[in-house]
Amino acid sequence: MRLLIVSPAQLREDGRPLRVRKTFIAPLSIFLLAGLTPKPWDVEIVNDYTDDVDYNRPYDLVAITVTTLHSARGFQIADAWRRRGTKVVIGGFHATLFPEETSRHADAIVIGEAELVWTDVLADAAAGRLKPRYRAERFSDLVDQPVPRYDLFNRHKFINEVLPVESTRGCPYDCDYCSVTQFYGRKYRFRPIDDVVRDIKATGARFIGFVDDNIAGHLRYSEQLFEALIPQKIFWMSQVSIRLADDERVLALSARSGFRYAIVGIETLDPENLAAVGKKKVNRVDEYVSKIKLFQKARHHRGGEPDVRFRQRR
Repeated sequence: MRLLIVSPAQLREDGRPLRVRKTFIAPLSIFLLAGLTPKPWDVEIVNDYTDDVDYNRPYDLVAITVTTLHSARGFQIADAWRRRGTKVVIGGFHATLFPEETSRHADAIVIGEAELVWTDVLADAAAGRLKPRYRAERFSDLVDQPVPRYDLFNRHKFINEVLPVESTRGCPYDCDYCSVTQFYGRKYRFRPIDDVVRDIKATGARFIGFVDDNIAGHLRYSEQLFEALIPQKIFWMSQVSIRLADDERVLALSARSGFRYAIVGIETLDPENLAAVGKKKVNRVDEYVSKIKLFQKARHHRGGEPDVRFRQRR
């Protein structure tokens, strides 16, 4: 049995997919989904930003994972495969939040986290009895996850060898505009740290891109994670709340562990706007300068390595 897993690009204004010769980082979902796929399935992956989808190759199932940004292109790809008679399953944030729309472009959709239903999808596909919907009735406990299929990573298609790893899932905050809490609720989950280290070693890379929505949502777990990262001698990047600076010791520890690129949501300088989107308790405008200075101070704990860089996300 042959399975193709596709991560779609986004569409330009003229309706063509955005293409680049090399990209920065690949989504973890395609490697994790491949890792969840048992034998005898033969798995291939396509990153639509850099690779053409070969519609002439025969597959028993095409799986497409979509966010809203990538949904229009994902639907294009799905429709093209279905016109050729190939079965298509679509999952991801957009499929979960907009199931009716997504169902028009797929033979089956996955609602929720694929870890809990993926083997059922594949078994049904192999038997020719795909159901219209597969719904995960709970959240995964993130324990005993397989190693993502990093062996399918095409290093020649990336500007730098930044490989994706996950340590936590979700976010403890409840910002109105964020799809993360719509998908996961306010449940913040941790992976066993030994499993995180295992995956880092499996990448064979020196630079890791943590795909966590907020890698410091629970500072005590973060402290244990950063301690475990120090011996790995890696550099890493992640999204993180400015609240990491609430504990200078843990912030300094993150720098020692290899934290080099922080994506921090500042959003606005207007306290009323922060209150309107439910982020007033997370971001305090009167603390911005002092918190940023603490991030910058952390460079003194880096052990001679490159500086921590602070970025505003607008």
